[in-house]
Amino acid sequence: MRLWALAWALDCCAMRRPLLGTAFLLAFAAPALGWLGPTEKHADLDGDGSAETVKTVRIPVPGVTDQHFDQTAVEIDATCKGAPVTKRIAGPQDNLVLMRVRNADGRKGRQVFVDLRSGAAARLGEARVVAWRHCKPRQLFRYKTDHHTRTPRGGNGDISGFQAGYRKRKRSPRLDVVLKEQFLRKGEPLCCGSIRKTTIWRYSAARDRYFRLSSKVRYGKPVR
Repeated sequence: MRLWALAWALDCCAMRRPLLGTAFLLAFAAPALGWLGPTEKHADLDGDGSAETVKTVRIPVPGVTDQHFDQTAVEIDATCKGAPVTKRIAGPQDNLVLMRVRNADGRKGRQVFVDLRSGAAARLGEARVVAWRHCKPRQLFRYKTDHHTRTPRGGNGDISGFQAGYRKRKRSPRLDVVLKEQFLRKGEPLCCGSIRKTTIWRYSAARDRYFRLSSKVRYGKPVR
């Protein structure tokens, strides 16, 4: 399986099969201490020939004076009918792990892939694929660990980490999204869920969003 735009959650258990791709970028999620500084990308998101700006912004935490603990959100800056427009598309979470811009849905323009993390070991957070349609963000794919997919049989309802990224489709310019979650059994340490669930999400032009195509669950040896 070839993936790019892939962000790894920290995991105390070794991954058996690392995921590789021609445009591979591996971003290890360091402990989520908060704001890590600005990130900015420029790309034509709606296919009109003009570039929009995708950027991180600092979000202060109420009641916390240390700015190192400020959170991170992602916004799009654009010009619409001659006027500047700014829209938030993701976050806030503790920090940004990965932000990439590429064509994922086969339409004109590019979409934004974002991976934001929170928590002491950066195992929790969100991943999104966002399009820019008629001067508004369109959430094509949205995943948050506090609204994870259905817990597999034997799981206790909690997860210890996730990975999300793109996968090429044969004979199609569109990209699938591959979501990997690690679910905990009762009594397992928070770092090391032994139930691994892989879900493939596919873009539908009719729905203008990603839908769940298939899921597969693998049960590893329980961790004690």
